[in-house]
Amino acid sequence: HYFFYLFTIIIKTIVNGKKKGGGKMDCIEVKGKTVEEAIEEGLKQLQATREEVIIEVVQQERKKLFGVVSQPAVVRLTKKQQANQMI
Repeated sequence: HYFFYLFTIIIKTIVNGKKKGGGKMDCIEVKGKTVEEAIEEGLKQLQATREEVIIEVVQQERKKLFGVVSQPAVVRLTKKQQANQMI
């Protein structure tokens, strides 16, 4: 499962980067065990700070019994200068 998640993240990052940034990664979707973890990973990938991006929570993490994560959190991060160009 973990390999599949990583593969999905890489593919979405490549596709979103090409569509919206001409090869630059200005909009990505990232998964993590928690929303905060996903945001931090996305900020690293975009090499940006929280002030430089728009953060959308696509899906909250879901936990099963005893706090085991059953579904990861998914967030979409868009660099603000890219968001302004799209409007």
